[in-house]
Amino acid sequence: ALDRSAAFEVLQCEKKAIAFHTGIAEEDVKLIHVGEGGSMKVLRHFVAIDRESKSIIIALRGTLSISGALIDMQGMSCDFCHGKAHKGMAEMADNLWNVSSEKILKLFEREEFKDYGFTITGHSLGAGVASLLNIKCHVEELVGTRSVKCFVFAPPPVFCLHEDEERSQNITSSIQKAIADCVCYIHDNDCIPFLSVTFIRRLAYVLDVVDNKTQLMWPLQRFKIFWELQDIPQDIIESVKKTRKENLQRSLVEGESPLVAPARIVVWMIKNADDNTFTGIGCKPETLRDLNIFVNQDMVTDHLPEQYENALDFLCN
Repeated sequence: ALDRSAAFEVLQCEKKAIAFHTGIAEEDVKLIHVGEGGSMKVLRHFVAIDRESKSIIIALRGTLSISGALIDMQGMSCDFCHGKAHKGMAEMADNLWNVSSEKILKLFEREEFKDYGFTITGHSLGAGVASLLNIKCHVEELVGTRSVKCFVFAPPPVFCLHEDEERSQNITSSIQKAIADCVCYIHDNDCIPFLSVTFIRRLAYVLDVVDNKTQLMWPLQRFKIFWELQDIPQDIIESVKKTRKENLQRSLVEGESPLVAPARIVVWMIKNADDNTFTGIGCKPETLRDLNIFVNQDMVTDHLPEQYENALDFLCN
């Protein structure tokens, strides 16, 4: 889908849809930013009031356009908040705050919202940008001393600290606080949380090994193996295992950093295929850094927002 500017009537429909889906009053949807068509500068987002949790919320859209996909591909790292970050998403976090900060801060100035906190959320590309905006809010105190929370769904790896940089205790504490105030969610076989330069390089090495082992294999045999109708030959398994070990020892290339999702915990929502129930498993973001992209039939469909909603509905109820 291409980005398009929205007319007033469309925005009103969007406001009604957001209010209905989230269960908040329509008048509490304070801002819907759709931007100019094809823009790679500012991600589409909305700002709303959640009176139940006493929080002003900013929600960021995921990749649903060509411009969004181009941002995803800017995967080399750059300096960001005394660390390294995904270049495209770091620029998007800066641009987004430049565009919408004035309206957000004006909301905080109102007497009825003086005790409200700030919650940042997003899915996919929006999740990556949200987690970086969370760090920026803590380090630069963008909303003062208010509570800032972040909940991200399917974020790619976007941030890591400079190992050799000297930072003040205040900066270090702010980054640690930002990470402690963020929770990341992954749905089953979703591949997006593993899309970084490092993971793609590892996948390329593994695919090269598999291709070399299967180039003389009959197409029917490949089909049966892919659909689990036939066991994978043992020599392929051993070659992949060897390559995975070698991948962990490879040096970083220029512009590559060991990025992770900057969150306190990753909640991995595993689907039980037998009865369509879910099990939530908690792990540290650093644990994912040693894994690989799992190539399978569900790696893309498990990324869809409705899949995350279904998993969360089950785990919360």
